[in-house]
Amino acid sequence: MKTLTKTIAAATFLCALAPMTFAATELSDEALDAILIALDDEYKAEALYAELIETFGENTAFSNIVGAETTHADALVELLEKYGQDVPENIYLTTALPADALPTTLEEAYATGVTGEIHNIALYQEELLPAVTEYPDVTRVFTNLLNASATKHLPTFAACASGNCSDRSAVSPEVAEIAGMTRDTVSTQGQGRQAQGTRMSDRGEDSQSGGRQAGNGRNSGNGNQGQGNGNKGQGGGNGGQGKGARG
Repeated sequence: MKTLTKTIAAATFLCALAPMTFAATELSDEALDAILIALDDEYKAEALYAELIETFGENTAFSNIVGAETTHADALVELLEKYGQDVPENIYLTTALPADALPTTLEEAYATGVTGEIHNIALYQEELLPAVTEYPDVTRVFTNLLNASATKHLPTFAACASGNCSDRSAVSPEVAEIAGMTRDTVSTQGQGRQAQGTRMSDRGEDSQSGGRQAGNGRNSGNGNQGQGNGNKGQGGGNGGQGKGARG
């Protein structure tokens, strides 16, 4: 009986931990497509910003952000490699961009940056993140990239487009709203993951507590049983005395 009780407690504890212990080892077609779309978008941004640096010089906001786009692409490449998928090259770096796709002034270039980041944010929110809900690691990378676009790149380009790159408070209400809404969404998602982790921990503690209570119950029962045996012994002794008296 003791062995059976221990087995049940152990099985309950393992079931509580199962969602944390076992992660997906293969990407679904939908999740793979989402990563490839995200990577292609980062590749395009990297190539465009590199072209704009060549056109307008190093002393622009593009110099800092192009490095971030490379870092973003690297994070997505790591996901593909983790799941054993082929990694496409950035063909946009070796293919000339259409001339009509390039802005002719720095102000237009920054406006293009604003448009590109807004598109990037919508892509992650509406298409990519919903496709990877079963993959916490992919969701984490996507969320980080979304957060960077909304709270760093977009406000920077918007401030530069307004004529003052160092004053992010000068961004339009539309841009401020997008950045604020995205920040709130990311924060809520983070709290949701923390709450889920807390629930998992609570279930594990409950299982352990249940095991301890069961153990205490068994120990208490054994003690009572011992007391009962003692009483029976005393009864036997009394019975012996009675027999002796009767004799």
